Amino acid sequence: MAEILEVRHCMFIIGPAGCGKSAVIKTLVAALNKLGQLSKAEYLNPKSIERKELFGYVDPKTGWKNGVLSSIMRNMSKNFKDYTDDVLNKYIILDGDIDPEWVEAMNTVMDDNKVLTLASNERIAMTQSMRMILEIEDMRNATPATASRGGCLCINEADIGWLPYLNQWKETIGKRVLKYEQIKQFKQVEEDLFNIIKIQVELCYDSQWFKDDFMEAYLFDTDVVVPIMRMAICQTVTTVLDSQFFDHKIRKKLIDLKSDDDRKNAIAMIF
Repeated sequence: MAEILEVRHCMFIIGPAGCGKSAVIKTLVAALNKLGQLSKAEYLNPKSIERKELFGYVDPKTGWKNGVLSSIMRNMSKNFKDYTDDVLNKYIILDGDIDPEWVEAMNTVMDDNKVLTLASNERIAMTQSMRMILEIEDMRNATPATASRGGCLCINEADIGWLPYLNQWKETIGKRVLKYEQIKQFKQVEEDLFNIIKIQVELCYDSQWFKDDFMEAYLFDTDVVVPIMRMAICQTVTTVLDSQFFDHKIRKKLIDLKSDDDRKNAIAMIF
């Protein structure tokens, strides 16, 4: 990603939900800050607001109204507010599906002009430190003109996988549901939980039923509306388990169990 942004001022990061797109961006910003290159990112979902609210519009009664994206670009371009000269990398993250209604207005920003022209005739230029990143699932609705104007980073579901998410969940469940003095007692419970979920998710996703019946139903549009990824299975299971372990009685009984077999059986029953 860093190599693409060295040569392109605009890029697309493409992949299904949960594949790690946001994590890659946050990791890059954190790494640059760690290396002494002050970096900041602004996140915006262009599909959450109307087109006029995105770029700005002229109100017949009150005059010009600034848009969200135009305000962000102006602050970065002119070093207003938090975007001083010390900020070496300024990232605008558009986290939402591509829609020709708004993305076609970005063509002059994404090409070599690097300029956003507003309805008020104001022109906001992208400076050398500014980069625009479109975080999207696919480019199904993008025109060739849009697709050719940026670099592209594709992340598949299996590139990062669901195991890092499960590891993070295991490391933080104790802090979320327990008091500090109880965490040490809960460590073995966390480990047993992790092992059970890891095995069960793999069994579910690799089962013949999932490969044959489920995917066949999805492909032929008979029973399933959307495909289910491993990450979605993990997130659902861990969220439900979190709700179980917020119950004080369940936690206390698990911690009080001295036998490893009894504890594993109890966790399996909760699962």
